[in-house]
Amino acid sequence: SLKNGMLFSVCISEDEIMLTQNIMLTRSAIVILLIISLFIVITVMLTKGIVKLVYNDTLTGAGNTTAYRECTDGINKQIISGNNVKFAVAVIDINDLKKINDGYGHEYGDMLIQSAASVLKKVWNKNVYRIGGDEFAVVMMNVDDAKVKQEVLRFEEELENFKKQNSAEELRLQMAIGTAVYNTETDGEYADVFRRADGAMYKDKKYKKSIKNPL
Repeated sequence: SLKNGMLFSVCISEDEIMLTQNIMLTRSAIVILLIISLFIVITVMLTKGIVKLVYNDTLTGAGNTTAYRECTDGINKQIISGNNVKFAVAVIDINDLKKINDGYGHEYGDMLIQSAASVLKKVWNKNVYRIGGDEFAVVMMNVDDAKVKQEVLRFEEELENFKKQNSAEELRLQMAIGTAVYNTETDGEYADVFRRADGAMYKDKKYKKSIKNPL
């Protein structure tokens, strides 16, 4: 090299060249690993988001009809296979939602649907499915009659707690519930259990309305 008019020779050993190359390769490898890691994180997040969209109800966060069908199909397969499956179904419906929508608007009605789902998820967590506009189903696995009764009591308690904490909705968020436990002697498929739970729910709805509006 030329410095102050004088020529100097610069001698770089092979070891130094190799060290420089290794440093560059290491840095490149780190960058590549970071890019791969970022890609994996983004892929996982997108996958979770897609799964949530596919299986979760957008309004309430409860399982949607797709998730519900997969659950019930799985139970039916176990029944057909002769497995010793134990389960119960709860059907829950919001009382007088049409009147609420007509009187207060659909936004208020949607808020009640969300509130109903929140109460249900406190008791049954991920086993709650929104199967209609104001109708929910809960699938309880490995339970008997005694356990189901306990769960229903918990539900009624959570509903009362919600109404106490939200006095503006106290007279409006009313839910009817009916349950049925799978009986190997009388139930040939999931739908048989659901029908009995649905019938029990309508009986509960009629009873609660008679208390609210006595003759």
